[in-house]
Amino acid sequence: MKRLTTIVILLMCILVSVQAQKNQKEVLLVDYFVSGNVNQAYAKMLRDAVIAGIQQTNRLTVVDVEMEPTLKLEEGRRQDERAMGDPVARNQVMQRLGANYALTGNITRMEGVRMQMSDGSYYYDGQIAFDLKVVNVIDGSVKVSKPFSYAGLNAKTGQTPNEAVINTTDYIKMSMQRFVNQNFKLENRIISIEKVNKKKAETVYIDCGSDLGITKGQLFDVFIEKNTAGKSGRQNIGTLKAIDVQGEELTLCRVTKGGEAIQEANLEMQELIVVSGKKAFNIWETTKEIMK
Repeated sequence: MKRLTTIVILLMCILVSVQAQKNQKEVLLVDYFVSGNVNQAYAKMLRDAVIAGIQQTNRLTVVDVEMEPTLKLEEGRRQDERAMGDPVARNQVMQRLGANYALTGNITRMEGVRMQMSDGSYYYDGQIAFDLKVVNVIDGSVKVSKPFSYAGLNAKTGQTPNEAVINTTDYIKMSMQRFVNQNFKLENRIISIEKVNKKKAETVYIDCGSDLGITKGQLFDVFIEKNTAGKSGRQNIGTLKAIDVQGEELTLCRVTKGGEAIQEANLEMQELIVVSGKKAFNIWETTKEIMK
């Protein structure tokens, strides 16, 4: 009996450990950005905006290489890739810091372009272009490489070139939320159907919350595992909207689509997988769902 009790306790510890690991934030180390001929003050402002935007999602633990003496390089070596030191040793240091991924940037344009209005007056249009690349620190594979461009309707203006650039930089913080949501997707589970009406699930609980940056109004897709002719895959059966973040690992959601399918899968004891992603964070999809 004593031995059985010990085994049960060990199993409970393992389950708790697995759950903690599942909900642990991934660590993103922000490395130096290459900026070429771009104004260095502008380049720093852009990098700071990228970091701030990612931090605001509360999805990742962000480590700035500028704050890590083990990775910090003197100013004269930052722009020269040949002088970045031994890349293997550098990756080992990143791993010791607990980093899962490293983010680098290449800034190609940051300027205020003079534009003339119909009445003959002038203003400046902020124009910014850069690329971000996320690399897996363990195996060196590229997780994502994405260009960003801000100009015209996708930018802001100012009375001076400096003002136009600063104003346009504000858009970068907003872009980072979409960047994180698309490339660092959450995958969790529906753990309980809270309310059912006419055989349709209306509200459910999912096993993630404030610890992973979940906020009220956030949308998720619901999947079930499918196995057809020996081939496994996933089927999208519904959509959820977070309505009450009740704890670090608990959120109440309203079912906005697929209530009947979700309830049916639940009764069949199927695992209900909840995923955040591109569809769930499309601004127009989000607006339509929130207005329901």
